[in-house]
Amino acid sequence: MTGRDPKTQRFRGAIHELTEKQRAFVRALVYNGGSQADAVRAAGYNSAYPRSMARDLLANDRVARALHEERQWAISGGLANAAIGVLNDLLSDPETPAATRFNAAKFALEMAGHSVDEQQPKEDEASLNRPLAEMTLEELEGIVRDGQRLRDALNPPDQDTAGAVIEQSDEAAADDSGEPVTGGDGAAEP
Repeated sequence: MTGRDPKTQRFRGAIHELTEKQRAFVRALVYNGGSQADAVRAAGYNSAYPRSMARDLLANDRVARALHEERQWAISGGLANAAIGVLNDLLSDPETPAATRFNAAKFALEMAGHSVDEQQPKEDEASLNRPLAEMTLEELEGIVRDGQRLRDALNPPDQDTAGAVIEQSDEAAADDSGEPVTGGDGAAEP
């Protein structure tokens, strides 16, 4: 097991091989937002060149492993719960811009293992990077379907909207010949 033991708050894994100052540097770097110079100072190093000192610390394999383990522990704890809450807020708030909600939904699906990339055969990867003008009709239709599914997941139609769509499609109904359906006076029926 790596990171901190939640029951004892003792360090396990690579971090126990570090000096106290190195451990303090790792903790400060993970929890201060990533400022290396600030982490050097917070750990108690007396250096005129804190960025250089941070570079030296990060070049140490044990410090690098411990940093990775501490980040994993931090992410799998409270940060993961907070991130899920933020995603939920973004997806639930109708005031969130559609593009942001789309990206949040896509990210949530990918993190849950429902990535579009995983569902498509590897030979299709090259086709996804081609210009639209070079794609087949089937590829373009697939892109549209995927977009519609994601849009529908973000904005499920309410009853009023669904009714309006049905009414519009009835108004534009055509008979088998492709001509609009007309009443006895030759005018299109509502």
